[in-house]
Amino acid sequence: MQQIQEIPISFKGSKLKPPIFLTGCGRSGTSMLQRTIASHKNIFSFRSETHLFGKQHHIPHLKDTNLPDLLNNARYTFAQEILYKEFEINEDTDSLILAVLSVMLNTIECTPEIIMQKNYSGELLEILEELKRFAVIDIKDKYNAFDLCASYLTLKAHKKRWADKSAINMFNMKKILKLYPDAKFIEIYRDPRGVFYSWTRCPFPFFRLTTPLGCIQRWLKAAHLGEKLQEQYPNQYYRVKYEALIQNPADELERICNFIEEEFDPNMLNFKTYNSSFKEYNGKEGFDNRRTDHWKAGLSISELIFIDSITKKHREQLGYPDVAPTVTLMNVFPLILYLTKLCIKVRVSPLSLLEKIKNARA
Repeated sequence: MQQIQEIPISFKGSKLKPPIFLTGCGRSGTSMLQRTIASHKNIFSFRSETHLFGKQHHIPHLKDTNLPDLLNNARYTFAQEILYKEFEINEDTDSLILAVLSVMLNTIECTPEIIMQKNYSGELLEILEELKRFAVIDIKDKYNAFDLCASYLTLKAHKKRWADKSAINMFNMKKILKLYPDAKFIEIYRDPRGVFYSWTRCPFPFFRLTTPLGCIQRWLKAAHLGEKLQEQYPNQYYRVKYEALIQNPADELERICNFIEEEFDPNMLNFKTYNSSFKEYNGKEGFDNRRTDHWKAGLSISELIFIDSITKKHREQLGYPDVAPTVTLMNVFPLILYLTKLCIKVRVSPLSLLEKIKNARA
C-alpha cells in the first residue's frame, strides 16, 4: 500500500464536507445508490453496510454471549455491538479501531468472525499503524473510532466527504444528527413487489431467515417514516424512487447532486456492480432497466394479492398502482394454500396471521 504524508485528521468531519447517510428498506436499491454516490469524484464510501448507528439496548458482556449462535441466526449487528462494547470497556483502542475498519472494508456478515479470530488483513493492520503515526488518537467509543477511520480513509482517497449506507440510518436520524448536525440523508424507495421479490429470492442468510410478512412490515415502516422525515427535515432528507433512478439516471442524479451541493459527475452513470445477490449483474457497469421488471414475471398471483392488500395505502401514495387480480373462485384456493404455508413458516394460527396482517395495514 502506498504510504501517505502527514494529513490533518479531525473528529466530526470538520476538515471534510458534511457526510452523507444513505438509507432505505432492504432490497430497495441501497447498494446501487451507494455505488453510484461513491463514483463521484468528491465522495468516498465503504464497501458495505456498517450498521454502526443502530439502536442496541442491553448489550451483554462478551463472556455471557454465545457469538457463534448469534452468527448462525444472522444477528451480525448484535454480535458486532457486543465486540464494540468489550473493546470500549477494556479501553482497547487498537481492537476498537480494527473492528470499525473491518466492517468498513469487508461486510457485516463476515466481520464478527474476523474480529473473534483476529484474522485481520495486512491492509487493515497497515492502516492502523498509519493512524498511529499520523493522527492524534483519542478514542472514547465506537463513534470516535468510526469518525477517525472514516475521515482518514476519505482523505487518503483524496476525497472531500464520506457516505455511509445502512438501512437502519433512517431509523436513527436524530442520533446521527447529534454527531453530524449538517449531515445529508438520501433514502431510496422501491415498489414493494420488487422489494418482496428481491428479498424472498436473496440467498443471504438474513433475508432467508425473514418471513414474507416481516419483509412487508419493514417496507411499510420505511415508507411511513421516510414520508415523515422528508416533511420534518426538508433540507436534509431526500427521497429518490428506485425505478426513476434506473429509467432516468442522469436527471435523478442531477437532483441528488443539487441536494448534496455537489456538481454532477458523469462517472456516477458508470458505477460497477459487485457483491450482488443476482450474480448475473456482478461486474457490469451502469444502470439496467431489467432490474425493475423481475417481479412482474416472478411473483405468483397469491403473492401479488398478499402484497397489494397490505401495502395499498403507502404504495399508492408513492405512485405504485394495484396489479393483483380480484380474489375469485379460480384463485382463492391457491391463496389459502399460500397463507397456510405462511402460517406454518411464521408459526402462528390463521387468526393470529390475519391479526398481524391487519396491524401491518394499519
